[in-house]
Amino acid sequence: MNDNPKVTVVTVTHNLINAGRKELFRQCVESVRHQTYDHIEHIVIDGASTDGTLDLIKEYADQGWLTYHSEKDHGIYSAMNRGIDKSDGDYINFLNSDDFFNHPDGIKLSVQHLLETKTDFSFARCTFVNSQGKYLGIYLPVIESFLFRMPFCHQTMLIKKKTLLQLDKFDENFKSAADFDFVLRLCLSGARFVEVPLNFVSFRLAGMSYVNQEQSIGEYAKSCMKNLNKFAEYDFKTYQKMYLDLLLPKKLYQAIMSYLADEYKRKLIDLVKNHSQNKGNFYQISKYTKLVDTPNSKASLMKKMLHALPIFKR
Repeated sequence: MNDNPKVTVVTVTHNLINAGRKELFRQCVESVRHQTYDHIEHIVIDGASTDGTLDLIKEYADQGWLTYHSEKDHGIYSAMNRGIDKSDGDYINFLNSDDFFNHPDGIKLSVQHLLETKTDFSFARCTFVNSQGKYLGIYLPVIESFLFRMPFCHQTMLIKKKTLLQLDKFDENFKSAADFDFVLRLCLSGARFVEVPLNFVSFRLAGMSYVNQEQSIGEYAKSCMKNLNKFAEYDFKTYQKMYLDLLLPKKLYQAIMSYLADEYKRKLIDLVKNHSQNKGNFYQISKYTKLVDTPNSKASLMKKMLHALPIFKR
């Protein structure tokens, strides 16, 4: 790969005007335009909007800021897959139409870290905002929690296009959790990763997975069943309990730990070394964890850490 790889930013739209997202879309597009990295293409994938959204998109296309494609699809993940197929980038980023880059160097720094570390995908922390753009908090990425939740905000991810294709893109059978399903498969594949030390995305708490939380929990469990049963077979209720209670069955833990890439193992071991002597942190871990076995071995402690990572703040 050359020293100036192309990055494709994919944004999915459908009837933005009726949804009251016109100005949010403008903010999204302009934030891409103002990135300091000089080799970006912005592709908008529209689901055959009928409310004037295409006129809004065309306004920016006429200025050369983006290209767009509009046709009926089968939902957001179908549109995201179409964006992958239409892209020319070496790396791809998915930026929702109501989210935006809040730092102009985000893409540039991400590419720099990807090239320096020769990794397959990057991620970073991001800012939560509400529909009016009011600050709500920071989403801290915890890559080790990928078995239980989205370990990072996917809007911060840059990923090699060839990696997306090798993993068969997003599974369109999921309606609200295909991003979790993809990241779960991505991590289990042993793909190499790097965390970018910059908060450069603002994410609005209004997406499908946030609004339809009950559906999302069910889809998380289905994704775990689909992807983890090759290690140890459990039924749907077990995976749902695993997600809700942050409980990883012992056999599944052992099998996955033997399969994971060295990067994940090293990070888990580092967590143990850094936090096992801190009584306050250990109390927080044990409080939220149902222990599968009792020995106070290093492996057992790592398991406790892995169980609690979704609520464990480093």
